[in-house]
Amino acid sequence: MQFFKQLAIFVACITFALAYVAQDVHISFPGTKDKNSMMIGKIGPGLGKDDVAPTSITVNNANQVIEVNFAIDSSDKPFQNSLLVGLPDNNLEMVFEPEIKDNGKLSMYKYKIDLATLDAALLQQAFKSLEPIQATLILASSTAKPKDNLFQKVFQLDLDFDLDHPDLSLVDKFNIQPEIRHVFHTEPKRVAKPIARIFVVIIFFTILSLLVTWVNSCAAAFDNIPTGANALYFLGFVATIIGFEVIFARYYLGTSIFETLFSSLYLGAPGLLASTKFLRYFGQTI
Repeated sequence: MQFFKQLAIFVACITFALAYVAQDVHISFPGTKDKNSMMIGKIGPGLGKDDVAPTSITVNNANQVIEVNFAIDSSDKPFQNSLLVGLPDNNLEMVFEPEIKDNGKLSMYKYKIDLATLDAALLQQAFKSLEPIQATLILASSTAKPKDNLFQKVFQLDLDFDLDHPDLSLVDKFNIQPEIRHVFHTEPKRVAKPIARIFVVIIFFTILSLLVTWVNSCAAAFDNIPTGANALYFLGFVATIIGFEVIFARYYLGTSIFETLFSSLYLGAPGLLASTKFLRYFGQTI
């Protein structure tokens, strides 16, 4: 029985050693003679409870500077080391990054909080709600177990000074805003498929009738097929007619008007040039 008790204590010590622990946490007030430094001690996962009130600091100067100092084992530095200052219940927090100096086996961390640089909306909400500003320390890494990461309130600031030119309208900008509603346009209505197919059939018979008319009028015969460069113009002329018929057939089958216009533009420019050249040549042979 005694063996298992000692084993449990040993495992607990190893687990605690792997967790992120801030040692010798103390708060100082540089530039302020009437305030003494405050020692908080060691902070780590499991060392404090959420229901325990953090150290309270009364601030009576709007330009007060507060420094938070502690040490961490240099062999196991956390990837994230941030100090959140603000009102977490109102989603108003500012992130402060530390100055880190290595000193042998320990790394010294120092956070500097200048109240004059705090966001105006944060200060105004603090005065409006009469809530203290919370300071929460985060020491964490993605490779560490969740229970080994540190997320704990260190102290709170009780503001005891008057705010110059309070503008409470800034606070409302961070509240929940009315929901933005947007109705997406429905897909444009298209003609019924039976009607579209009828137009496609009409287009097909139109081009077929055109070819039959050319043959019957001897306008299209093997003995007067153009040669040389005129043959290219002839092929371009025929391709232009067939191409436009295909474009309009696809439009009636559901292609958008924009795609139809782009296709017509790409086909129309070279088709107009080739057709003009061919018709000038063909007019001289009639």
